[in-house]
Amino acid sequence: LLVLVESAAACPSACRCIPRRHSSSPHRSASAVLCVGLNLTSIPRNIPDDTEELYLKANHIRVLSQDSFRNLHSLKTLVINDCHVRVIEPNTFAGLSHLVSLDLKWNKLTELQTYTFSGLDHLRRLILESNQLEVIHNFAFHGLNLTKLTLEKNTRLFAIALKAFQGAH
Repeated sequence: LLVLVESAAACPSACRCIPRRHSSSPHRSASAVLCVGLNLTSIPRNIPDDTEELYLKANHIRVLSQDSFRNLHSLKTLVINDCHVRVIEPNTFAGLSHLVSLDLKWNKLTELQTYTFSGLDHLRRLILESNQLEVIHNFAFHGLNLTKLTLEKNTRLFAIALKAFQGAH
């Protein structure tokens, strides 16, 4: 019973946590956290530190801030779809060095700043389709080694800086 109480406390309110199938830890931990259609306005603070997958869909998170993903160093998949995201602050993804897939489709991003995705050394999949992108600045993709990048359905995109992909592999 104690384990169930600890597990429930570790999961953000109203979100659903899916425990790890095979864990050597005596404490249950979330392999995936799903926060879908909850009208959240910010990233929940009490997401278990060892979460590997985080799904935030159909919420109202307008800004991804520097501390949005603090302590989520095990994150491999991050999906933030249809959340009305307009701004990604500098260093938002700092510390997410194990992230492999980042899906930001169906948001309201208008620009990608310089070094927006810096520190994402293992990122292979970046989905930015169906936003409202207008400008992609120099070095926006610096340091990335992507196998998939989607920018489709950004019909307002009028400027991709000459050095937007400089430093990408």
